[in-house]
Amino acid sequence: TDEELIHACRLAQADEFVTQFPDGYDTYIEQGGTNVSGGQKQRLCIARAILKKPKILMIDDDEQILFAMKAVFEYQGWESLSAQDVLGGLRLFRSEKPDLILIDYHLPRINGIKGVQMIRELDGEIPIIVFTIDESQEVADRFIEAGASDFALKPIKVPDIISRIRLHIRLMEAEAKLGNQDGGGRKQAKGIVSATSELIEDCLRRSGEFLAVETIAEQTGLACQTT
Repeated sequence: TDEELIHACRLAQADEFVTQFPDGYDTYIEQGGTNVSGGQKQRLCIARAILKKPKILMIDDDEQILFAMKAVFEYQGWESLSAQDVLGGLRLFRSEKPDLILIDYHLPRINGIKGVQMIRELDGEIPIIVFTIDESQEVADRFIEAGASDFALKPIKVPDIISRIRLHIRLMEAEAKLGNQDGGGRKQAKGIVSATSELIEDCLRRSGEFLAVETIAEQTGLACQTT
């Protein structure tokens, strides 16, 4: 509804510049967002995610996985984009401005770690979920250093990936709310954003006692680092 759209834009701090457009909320956004600034595009992407109809880009060279995930995402009411290598994914990223990216580790020519680095050079905030069959601490550390947001092991479990995507939508919404409250968001130590911190703090407050990392991960939906 119009009310939900306006509410999402206010949470994402997009309402102020949208209302200044000559056509306001009826303004047509060109493909690739060429008629708005980079910061405005980011705010509009957050607003779209808050409306829980995200645009998801999946980069994987397995056609069967791409086909299956496209069906899952469309059933959830999410828009699906797909590429079979990093360069194809970057082209879609630039033209379509997705809200969230899923990327495989083992890809032709450019692997997932380098792919995450290349995405982060273009966007420092978009959630990036990595698919991997490698339960290796070294691989996990390299992905974290590159800028990955989350991990999911193959073979893919549909309920797991749906819950992870929903979690990152919640995190974007929480981050937008905190940005409104704090005038742009709180500074956090490297490796954790304020929305994630807020979820963890809320979990601990509700529990009233010390919790193991695994318990916090289960109750918040946050993923533990691959070990």
